[in-house]
Amino acid sequence: MGTRNGTNGKSSASRRSASESASSATADRRRHPRIPHRANFDIRPLLSDGIGEPLSVVLQDMSSSGLGILHSTPLCVGDQYQIPLTRELAAGEKLSLICTCVRCEKLDEGLYSGGFEFNSSAAAVDEGSRQLTGKPVRRY
Repeated sequence: MGTRNGTNGKSSASRRSASESASSATADRRRHPRIPHRANFDIRPLLSDGIGEPLSVVLQDMSSSGLGILHSTPLCVGDQYQIPLTRELAAGEKLSLICTCVRCEKLDEGLYSGGFEFNSSAAAVDEGSRQLTGKPVRRY
């Protein structure tokens, strides 16, 4: 028996439907909707003996619980990173966001997409959003 379009009997509509289902399944796992943004900034890996050298990344999207970035090197899921912010706390201490890498996918040679979940307070996330995007993070 023959196949349609060389796809083992699956029509383009059913392939689209499967693709859309996979896409919506990923969106359904998110606790908060992500808002598209673009900004360049540095993240620094948190190491057992301190803070590592900065890595330049590009912000893709942000929510109240995390952010998506593009970068040129693979990152390890589970590693924690610091996003230094320019505002200081009252005691002269620098404010920063702490986040954990929850996803890293290779998009192309030298291009990776990473997902991070925040481990910082809502106030720090709001300040980070203002500095990275010019707006407070949306809360739903």
